[in-house]
Order: sequence, then C-alpha cells, then structure tokens
Amino acid sequence: MLALRCPPAPRPARALLERGLSLRGFSCSRTGRRAFPPVDLDVPRGAVAGVMGGNGAGKTTLLRAVAGLERATEGTAAFDGRPLDARTRRRTCSLVMQDVNHQLFGDSVRSECELALGGAASDAAAERIAEVLSALDLESLPTRHPMALSGGQKQRLAVACALLARREVLLLDEPTSGLDFGHMVDVSRLVRRLAERGISIVVVTHDREFISRCCDSVYHMED
Repeated sequence: MLALRCPPAPRPARALLERGLSLRGFSCSRTGRRAFPPVDLDVPRGAVAGVMGGNGAGKTTLLRAVAGLERATEGTAAFDGRPLDARTRRRTCSLVMQDVNHQLFGDSVRSECELALGGAASDAAAERIAEVLSALDLESLPTRHPMALSGGQKQRLAVACALLARREVLLLDEPTSGLDFGHMVDVSRLVRRLAERGISIVVVTHDREFISRCCDSVYHMED
C-alpha cells in the first residue's frame, strides 16, 4: 500500500501591528519584473527602522511604493491594523526625497506650509505653522523662498509639511547623504524627536553611524 504524504502545514501569517506600520509580502513590479523581493517589516509607532542594501536593491522604490507613488503588486500594507490601499497610503505616509528640491513648490516657507494644510490661511493654521516651524528650528525663515534655504533647512521644511498634514508614517530617503559628521548627528537627533511624536519612521541609508544613533531595527534588502 502506498503511503500518502501530507504537504506541510503553512506557517501562520505574522499578526499585524495594532499600532504602527506593517508590510507583509509587500512588493511591486516594473516592466513585468519584481522591483525588489517581497518585504515583511514592522515599524511600531515611535520607532525608526533603517533600510540598507546595495545600489539597485530597490530601496527607494520600496519607499515610493509604501508612500503610494508606485503601484504595489504583491502583499499588503497596513497601519494600526488597518489595510492601506494606494490612496490611503498617500494620505497616511509622507516621503522626503533624497533630492528634496523636487517636492518644494511654494514661494515662501510659510506658503509651503499652507499648501500642506490644503491652502488654509486661518489664525488656527498660522498658529500650527508657527509651532511646527519652531520645533524644527525654522521659525526665523517664514518669508524665505524654499530654494534659498540650505540643504538641511529644505529637508526640515519637507518634514514640517509632513507634520502639518498629520502624516503618521515618515519615509526618508538617504537623509544624511553628503553631510559631514556634525550635521549627520543633527539629523539623527531630529529623527528621534520626530519618532517621539508617535510617528512610524522608515529611513533608507548607507550610513551605519546614523543607524547606530537613531534606528531601533534594520532591514537588509538583497540585490
């Protein structure tokens, strides 16, 4: 008599975080090919996850897909246990690009912040803008044109807009690229302060010193 061999039981799926960002088998395709292998990642509220990998591993594409700027073709993304489609990801997540010049459109720091609030110019909006600019050391620059800011100031302005828009997931693409040690330390402190607000933060970086200073976990992407 032939013995029947039962297939192995599937492993139970990891539970979604009740508070924070969860990716399960998450990937996207370009020209019919996976842009990166499926990703399983948990980033609780108040935590910072570093993402490392070689050039071409798909790190930036991962951030764009999480932000809803690339169409996810596999797996799921969820926040606080709720699945996120592309539209909801765009409302929940904010991506600060490596070249932040591509995402600043206002003619002053204040107008850039007003855009993040949907064009609001009320007293309440002005109060919120002043509070966030002060928290990010930009309070003296409300009339400055964004393109006249330093690289670090532009980066902080993009973060300010994410906070004003009440984004709950912050995605940073190589935030310390080209910075000296002192400025890298400043950025690491800023990221930790932002995490203390209860935001889930994902940072793509090659900077191991930066990771050691501010990341709670590290995810390695294979080429």
